[in-house]
Amino acid sequence: MKSRIFLIFIVLILTVSACSYQEHYSELPHVAFKQLILKDTIDALDNPVKHATLVFRLTDGDGNIGLTDSDTVAPYLSNCYLTQFEYIDGQAVEVELAAPYNFRIPYVKPQGQNKLLEADILIDLDFSSYSGHYLYDSILFDFYVYDRSLNQSNIGVSPAFQLDTVGYFPEILPTE
Repeated sequence: MKSRIFLIFIVLILTVSACSYQEHYSELPHVAFKQLILKDTIDALDNPVKHATLVFRLTDGDGNIGLTDSDTVAPYLSNCYLTQFEYIDGQAVEVELAAPYNFRIPYVKPQGQNKLLEADILIDLDFSSYSGHYLYDSILFDFYVYDRSLNQSNIGVSPAFQLDTVGYFPEILPTE
């Protein structure tokens, strides 16, 4: 009888401890480059463009990422920022853009006890060619996000890529 109670007690402890395990990540957001997809396409005016989709992984331990429709005043206008660089004589130089690459990641309310948020963020960009030539030969991006508490993530960096190519970079996605 005592061994039976002891066995039930052990099973109960194991069950409770297994259910209470939660992964713990920093409350600061973290971003990591995942993939860049390049393809040739046509814009709304029938002009040839190079379409790029930047994919990066976002992890936030407390899940407070994103902006609601009512977040319309500073500092909540944007929460995802990209900087474009071009290569000149082997050096990455920031490109002065007429309009910055600032984006809004929508708010997703965390569910349950574990507020951990992991998501793949996809950003679409188009590059126009002029007489079949692009303004830049090779470019790269760095990117970062802010959470709702205004904590900035680390800065992620894409590999350099040539605009006159198409395909997936890296060609094979890393396994998770």
